Amino acid sequence: MGKIKNNLFFILITFSKAVGLIGCNSNSSSDGDSDKIIIWTQASEDHPEGQMFAERVKKYNEMNPDKPQVEIENITRAGAGSGYIDKLNAAITAKDMPDIFTLDGPDVSAYVDAGLVGELDSYMSEGFKEGFTPAMIDQGTVDGTFYAMGYQDSGVVIMYNEDMINALPEDITSEIPSSDADWTWDEFIDLARKVDDFAKKTDDPAFDDYEVAVSLLLTDITSGAYETGTYYLTPLLWSNGANIVAEDGVTVDGVLNSEESIDALTQYAKLFEEPALASASESEKAFHTGKAVFSISGFWYINELTNNYPNLHFRTLRYPKMDKDYNGLYTPSGSWAFVRNGLETDEVKKTDRRSYGMVNK
Repeated sequence: MGKIKNNLFFILITFSKAVGLIGCNSNSSSDGDSDKIIIWTQASEDHPEGQMFAERVKKYNEMNPDKPQVEIENITRAGAGSGYIDKLNAAITAKDMPDIFTLDGPDVSAYVDAGLVGELDSYMSEGFKEGFTPAMIDQGTVDGTFYAMGYQDSGVVIMYNEDMINALPEDITSEIPSSDADWTWDEFIDLARKVDDFAKKTDDPAFDDYEVAVSLLLTDITSGAYETGTYYLTPLLWSNGANIVAEDGVTVDGVLNSEESIDALTQYAKLFEEPALASASESEKAFHTGKAVFSISGFWYINELTNNYPNLHFRTLRYPKMDKDYNGLYTPSGSWAFVRNGLETDEVKKTDRRSYGMVNK
């Protein structure tokens, strides 16, 4: 993935040069600083993702001292999407957008529809996209045209505390599937119920801090993971042959409240039937700190767990599906992606660019 990220970053910079972005950004001054490529990302400077971007920019600038230099601004995404998204939307209103910026997968189509994002297809060499997962390509494609290149793909799995699992009797551990095996939500909930029953009566030290069988990490929503509900839960409907909205993108009646949708959410709700296996008020970092046996977790938690919780031993299982016979997409996927300023193109005349405040006067 590192090689993909590196190549992607360089090709995006090439996109910006190919479509004449250099010198057209209003962030550039009139004293010779116009030969710059301005990039905005949602990752904070001290986050591994932000550090990775900074390294890529430094490497590019060092390798290309005679070419326009790249400046990157990391604008931390805060709760409910404020921070980065607020500043990006303010820049759009002020007609002062950066040359390249990041968008979350579900936001791409709205920005494309508003004419703010430029297409990438015509600037890509043959076969370049083959190095990326179908989900990354699909999320960046709108009406058959490719607009957004994800720099990573995310997913969701069931994580489990290995020390806790090893303390279980064999009749329970025998029900845990292999890491590459499909299983259903009914099977997962049945397993969690047996684990919870055992945890409440055992004196094994692995369960000393036990609080809940399944952590949903809902406390992270208040710290900025506002999309968690939709991201985690929509595939539950998919794997039961349902959806949250009709193909027209507007109609929900008869879709969100369909028999299949209700059945899927009813199965998921079993996690909260008394005695509850999950809690919306669980302790913060419950899985991280040994208070939960299982966790419904995105891949992005792996770095946090390995770097900050070295005493936690964990493994992963596939995300369950509702219908065991379902063969379609049933796990969340996709992630943030790079896009280019759609107002800066070869077709935009210089006078038009000036009206958007994107050239030096």
